[in-house]
Amino acid sequence: MEIAVLALGCFWGPEIKFSKIDGIIKTEVGYCGGNSSITTYKEVCTGNTNHAEVVKLDFDEKIITYEKILKIFFQIHDPTTLNSQGPDFGTQYRSEIFYLNDNQKMIAEKVLNEVNERLSGKVVTKISLLKNYCPAEEYHQKYLESLHIPGAIFFDIDENSRKDTALPHMLVDQMSWDKIVSNMGIKKNDEIVIYDNSDVISSCRGWFNFIYYGHDPKLINVLNGGLRKWLKEKKKVTDEISNIDKSDYKGSERKDLVKSKQAIDQNIDEKIFTLIDARSRERFEGKIPEPRKGLRSGCIKNSFCIPFNDCLNDDKTFKNKDQLKKIFKTSIENLEQKKIVFSCGSGVTACVLALAYSLINDKYLPCIYDGSWAEYGLI
Repeated sequence: MEIAVLALGCFWGPEIKFSKIDGIIKTEVGYCGGNSSITTYKEVCTGNTNHAEVVKLDFDEKIITYEKILKIFFQIHDPTTLNSQGPDFGTQYRSEIFYLNDNQKMIAEKVLNEVNERLSGKVVTKISLLKNYCPAEEYHQKYLESLHIPGAIFFDIDENSRKDTALPHMLVDQMSWDKIVSNMGIKKNDEIVIYDNSDVISSCRGWFNFIYYGHDPKLINVLNGGLRKWLKEKKKVTDEISNIDKSDYKGSERKDLVKSKQAIDQNIDEKIFTLIDARSRERFEGKIPEPRKGLRSGCIKNSFCIPFNDCLNDDKTFKNKDQLKKIFKTSIENLEQKKIVFSCGSGVTACVLALAYSLINDKYLPCIYDGSWAEYGLI
């Protein structure tokens, strides 16, 4: 039996993907590369321990080689984003291969060089000797196969985004969306509650997607506070996987709810709508580098900044309406205005602002710049 230890963002998704591959005998999530051999999820999230979230794989080399595992590693995450994957940011989400011996190091360097050449030198993946590996807490193990609200269906934002573009989280075509939702057994008249366990409230992106593809906005909800609040209140969870009867979902795109780069450029001069950026103020003002490689720092001309976290309480619930009105008043004079477009780093936290604004303007339908700074900030 051989072992591979890989860092590729939040460990939940990669663990379930690797667990389904022939030759992978056992999976375990943990922390690696940090300053000590004992740590906790809470400590790692501070960014002070220097650990990365990793997946540890026990594999049978007669069935699958280390080189093949590394090729899959590069296929299932973005190796060009520094200290981030999808909506998650922080050094714990970096891309890194931890080798156990010289042979693994040699294979890792070979595969990385091949990928880097194909991606025009943009790969930021590190190769390091295994150091201070620590298994993650029990509740993180096989997380996506275990604790969830009874009856819940798993939806992967990255997996269900366009694959033919380097831009993250881009919307798929209508036919692809219909297939995704049909496979989840969802019908057009179903009421849907979306939740997550993410610091960036990625459930809001799911909320936007369903509205964009024509689901009745009144039937789409986000669970305030997500799974963390649910667990804190000691509400019921399960490890049982629901049986799904496929449906025949037929949506209809609302293309008016997404702006292109051309529309953003046109708006700079014509001021057709108000553009609000959900990134941190430091990123918006260009005071710190962007976490994604190949992007300049700064913002879109004539846009405003409302960091998405300003709309959230410490427990990741949304602030009350009076608080939200005060926040949005800094950028929007008339809070009944509908011509508001939200942007961010990659199209996720823009949807957090869109949902927050809809809480104080019930006539507003969410509108975002889907390419966001991942497109506009390209060097």
